[in-house]
Amino acid sequence: MTYVRKGSKTRAQQHRSVQSRDLLWVSVNGCHILNVYRQPETDAVMDYLTNLSPPARCLIGGDINVRHDAFEPGAVNLHRGGELVQWASEHGMDFVGEIGVPTHAAGHVIDLTFSNVAFASTTVRQDLHCGSDHQSMITMLPTTPQTQPSDARIKITDSQLEPFADLVRGLMVDMPCPEGVGNVAQLDDLAQHFTQSLLAAAQAVSKPAQQGRTTAPWWTADCRRAHRELTTHQTEAAKHQFKDAVRKAKRAYWRQVINEARDGRDLYRVVAWHKLEPNLRAPPLVIGDQVIEETAAKAEALQQAILKRYNSADDLEYNPLDDEHWSGMGNLPWNPRVGMEEVERNTIGVQSTSPGTDGITVRMLKACWQHVSLFIQQLYNCCLRLCHFPRAWKLAEVAMIPKVVSPQHGGALPRRSAMDLVAAFTHEVEAAFAQNKEVSMVTMDVQGAFDAVLRRRLLQRMAQQGWPRELLQLIDSFLTERRAQVRLEGTTTAAHQMQCGTPQGSPLSPILFLLYLAELLWQNSELRFGYADDLNIWRATHSLDNNATLLRQDIQSILRWGEINKVAFAPEKLEMIHLTRKRHNEAPAVVVSEDLTVHPVTAPAGQEPALRWLGVHFDRRLTWRPHVSTRAKKARAVAQHIRSLGKTRDGPPADALRKAVTTCVVPSLLYGTEAWYGGRTQPARHTGRSGEVSSRLGWHVGTVEKVLTMAARGVLPVFRTTSIATLYRDAGLPSAMVALEEAKIRFATRLQVVDEKHPLASRIAPPMITRGRGAGTRQRSKTKIQRLGALLPAVNRPTLAIPHYSEGCGTDPTEGVDKKSAAQAFKEWWRSQPSTDLYVFSDGSERNLDNSRQVGYGFIVYQGNKQLASFSAALSPMSHVFDAEAVGACRALDNPQIWLCLDNTSVIWGIRGSAAASSNWAYNRCHELLRQHNVGLKWAPGHMGIEGNEEADRLAKRAVSSTAAPAYGLEATPTVSGVRTVAKQLSQEARRKWWSGACGRLSDWYRGWSFSRPTVEYQVKAPPELTMPRHALHRWLALRSSHGDFSWYHRRFQHADARLTCVCGHNKSPEHLVLCRHSQRHFLHWPKRPAARPHNRATAVAYLGSLTPTDFVELLDCTQFYTRYCTR
Repeated sequence: MTYVRKGSKTRAQQHRSVQSRDLLWVSVNGCHILNVYRQPETDAVMDYLTNLSPPARCLIGGDINVRHDAFEPGAVNLHRGGELVQWASEHGMDFVGEIGVPTHAAGHVIDLTFSNVAFASTTVRQDLHCGSDHQSMITMLPTTPQTQPSDARIKITDSQLEPFADLVRGLMVDMPCPEGVGNVAQLDDLAQHFTQSLLAAAQAVSKPAQQGRTTAPWWTADCRRAHRELTTHQTEAAKHQFKDAVRKAKRAYWRQVINEARDGRDLYRVVAWHKLEPNLRAPPLVIGDQVIEETAAKAEALQQAILKRYNSADDLEYNPLDDEHWSGMGNLPWNPRVGMEEVERNTIGVQSTSPGTDGITVRMLKACWQHVSLFIQQLYNCCLRLCHFPRAWKLAEVAMIPKVVSPQHGGALPRRSAMDLVAAFTHEVEAAFAQNKEVSMVTMDVQGAFDAVLRRRLLQRMAQQGWPRELLQLIDSFLTERRAQVRLEGTTTAAHQMQCGTPQGSPLSPILFLLYLAELLWQNSELRFGYADDLNIWRATHSLDNNATLLRQDIQSILRWGEINKVAFAPEKLEMIHLTRKRHNEAPAVVVSEDLTVHPVTAPAGQEPALRWLGVHFDRRLTWRPHVSTRAKKARAVAQHIRSLGKTRDGPPADALRKAVTTCVVPSLLYGTEAWYGGRTQPARHTGRSGEVSSRLGWHVGTVEKVLTMAARGVLPVFRTTSIATLYRDAGLPSAMVALEEAKIRFATRLQVVDEKHPLASRIAPPMITRGRGAGTRQRSKTKIQRLGALLPAVNRPTLAIPHYSEGCGTDPTEGVDKKSAAQAFKEWWRSQPSTDLYVFSDGSERNLDNSRQVGYGFIVYQGNKQLASFSAALSPMSHVFDAEAVGACRALDNPQIWLCLDNTSVIWGIRGSAAASSNWAYNRCHELLRQHNVGLKWAPGHMGIEGNEEADRLAKRAVSSTAAPAYGLEATPTVSGVRTVAKQLSQEARRKWWSGACGRLSDWYRGWSFSRPTVEYQVKAPPELTMPRHALHRWLALRSSHGDFSWYHRRFQHADARLTCVCGHNKSPEHLVLCRHSQRHFLHWPKRPAARPHNRATAVAYLGSLTPTDFVELLDCTQFYTRYCTR
């Protein structure tokens, strides 16, 4: 192996021209180095060396395992040493080592170095000896410095953000105002000037983060002493002591790293160790017959082969935006100005915080936002006014790594996930199975994707879709004169002009790509699903042969469309599978043309074929076993790693490991449950049978259970004989049944809250019976979506609307003031306002009466301080105060300046900004009224003596009284928040059901422990005891389960070498912790000391059960029972 020190100012390149594990070529600053290892008495490496014509400035060295008197005087010629000496003489390769100085502990010179570089020399360094049987050697090569081009990014620490903001404030004083810009050239110059100013300020307060030389973090004083002893004496004992010191230091260091992993950042870095791979250079790049090994050359070649594989030759010859060619309707809404709230949300409020090529991050913009916000808003509006995208922002960086839209087209769309499409397709397959049909699916992939988008063809399609001309002119500017540079392994190419494609990484690119392919999905929206560039076309008939014929026509149609519209599809990514429940082995291929045949997917012997689409594996009979097995394998790797981190005494805190399980193991394991899990039972398929039958998911649940159990054992420091049920309860983790039921309920909730145009919404209701008995009613549910769609009450579906921005929508309604001060300020403000303005106070109320929730709202209208009107009404019982206040605000606004005074800040957020999903219709109505009237929003703190708020509260309470009139219209429909409450109750019921069955199999001892709670409840959340140190938590859990270092336990499992008694002579038992005379010596210092010393099991258990986790840790520290007296 060959290593190059980071920050060594050298330019190194690995070459893989030799397919051998024992030979490695590396170029360093113009010198060619061959690292050699020859196994004793083998010929392959020697044959390569003796037939090699070394290049200029070459160094060859390593463990060659030959002997000759040319470098070891008096040695016998062995193992082809003479051939090596002759080869070196003929090719001018001098032996540059020390003649006669042994390089091996046996006393021979077998580590050899040859070079044709003048003044090269190799010496044996005793002071660098590392304990190996080979000596450490240093070779000095005179070279010309050739530093690697720096690709360092700007890094600003938290302490440097304030100086950065101060510098930006000073630079913005002389910045021209964008509102005075009159042409695109001035706009380009201004954007460039602004970007350079931010960059200059960042560079002034920081310096690029570089990879410098650092010492090994585990190297300790003990290592230094052991190494000094080794280099001084060179004995076997010193060698073993040095190795032991290094091993102990490394073990202690990594144990400390693991134990101190408490916050999310450190924890996830440790959890990610399970997928660490060697940081090796990418293999040689092969393009045609050319093999490229140099990193910079590979980056340039990738730029040519990937980014420039498409050009504008296939684009339209004319500009569709010219007057003579413009044919668009431009009927879609378009506003050429943006407000400050929208600018702030989309500049410093974005989720993706990756910097652009200039290195300016969102974090840096937040720090100086008060100084640049107005300028950025004006600059954006200037871009919209001139329909121009500044040239300074058109440079994209592509990192190479090893590897109006149809309703069924997902990707880059709000509230449209990949799993929604998978669930919708699964619904279609199940519906076809119910009709005794067979399904065939083919997946396709758009070749090149973003890189293949042709600018003018995109503009033509968007014009046909109705997009306004001004927007298309801006997009035309966005895609014109675009530049890109490629970064590979720290090397970045120069920027090159791109003729087509959209920049990857831009949030606009996925949207443009969807619009580019929209026509393809609209051609048959029922039989085609699309997510970004992944397409799924399917057919369902009573014969697989018919499916193959229809799919052939579909693929031919798609390929023709692609040929006409210059969209290529990757033929090597065409995959197909037949889905059927019929017992036959037919699997016809789809013959598209003479050159293209799509065969069904296959699998190795013993495995079931499955086709992977959007991360879900579809098998022939739709049993989902391949998918569950694949997901379990991925999650098991993480669970095993977590278990390896958590030991009985050492390891991260249990609550931190639990967080890792819930965020890394459970989501990975349950991915795709929307497609395959609909409950342990389902309606009988045959119409003649009634009731529920098994869904045959026992194997699936068992597979999930095994992974979750392993993860729970990693969280808790318990013995492996501990009951599985107690593992889940004590770790606060869901069992397999609970996790799957909760996933089912979450999906059922999603089915109710998606908008009406969502692909899932149209699939929830079963089809109508059109004739015969039962005509006019709906068929029984035959798919998971239909069954789960009836699990929760139906709601008035939210509207998928564009984000709503109003003045102050990004400002906290409380403005950081406490309720008392805010109430006093509100009263003074109200007294100072004109008496002609209207003031509306709205409030909501909720109460439970006879196990029935009642929700209502009330509002009162003032003109000045005079009451004009009031109203109250009830809402659906399946709603909450949040909904009541939103509906009340909506009804109140139906009444010149109106001030809407609310005590619920969440409702103010929803009215100012985008509408919440719950009571969505009320928020949308408020937004309409805000545009029609001059309405102001004011926070009126509740229950603080404000007259209007108190009156509104009284009206709301009257609305939930038993004499109130029932709700009607939209107000009577369940709301999203109410349905989510029902879903929460169903999840709690699933937990109670599982725990009642599992608890009955637990011991009376375990169920008898309360630990400061009346009953041992099961909840899927972190118990407070998980914050204890692992050694203390181990004792706590051992007391509860009695599976620990106790006499009965050792006898039960026949531990012959175990110590069964305490030093006091009594048998080890859980309660002996407080009954032992050594512990009772410290009775006066016990936490929560009882009135009398515990004297039997009952009093001991009563005392231990009263302790909190903190008290228990204090008791262990006070008594030192397990560390001094009752040791293992």
